[in-house]
Amino acid sequence: RNPAYRIYQTGRFSSQVTIWMYRVTVGWIVWDYTHSSTWLGIFGFLDQACAFIASPLAGAMADRMNAVKFMRITQALMFLQALGLAALMTFDLLNLWTLAIFVVIYGIGNGAQQPVNQTILPAIVPKEDLTTVYGLNSMGFNLSRFIGPMIAGYVISKFGTGPAVSGNVIGAAIYSICLAMIKPVEALQKKKRAASSGMVEEIREGFAYACRHPGIAPMMAVLTVLSLFPFTINLMLPSLADGVFQPVL
Repeated sequence: RNPAYRIYQTGRFSSQVTIWMYRVTVGWIVWDYTHSSTWLGIFGFLDQACAFIASPLAGAMADRMNAVKFMRITQALMFLQALGLAALMTFDLLNLWTLAIFVVIYGIGNGAQQPVNQTILPAIVPKEDLTTVYGLNSMGFNLSRFIGPMIAGYVISKFGTGPAVSGNVIGAAIYSICLAMIKPVEALQKKKRAASSGMVEEIREGFAYACRHPGIAPMMAVLTVLSLFPFTINLMLPSLADGVFQPVL
């Protein structure tokens, strides 16, 4: 019953599915170039390290502007990244170092969007529906993690890595269009800050508050461990697929 959220979720889910396609495809491209698990780890580090650095800065910037407008800007960056990578692959101009640059750009854009993905919902959804839409967002994210890699595997095996990367252009374009169509139901109220209040100081205050909070601090510790260990298994899947299953096939 909420047109703004319906449009937003359509674009977001389309983008998330193709982003997971992109992630699987990039891993396979790196493996195809190097046949090295070390390089897979390096590219995974580039992606996550850039996101780790960009997220706090983006959160502080998002506090200073409308969340929908901020998402439009960052999504435009994501679209250009996807389009540039697809173009280089189409004309066979891509190499390992150029790919690294695009992975860094993606990491920055993805990191910038992460904190805003949560704050954008109060700008487009009435307060009484927030609990439901946060649950729907989580469901959509986990569903895309299942669908995207499955599609990527089929596309790569049948048509190669180029079409799999090009799919991310389509998803990014759909999300950009949907964000442009959204009309916020209300502008988020930004608290007034002293003139001396800078982004670096706000980030420091945010970390300090999270570390001393009895609920947030343990949660951050658990999520950090989960991010450093189990989730990194995904980075090694190309070497597993080629080194273990390919000889059987």
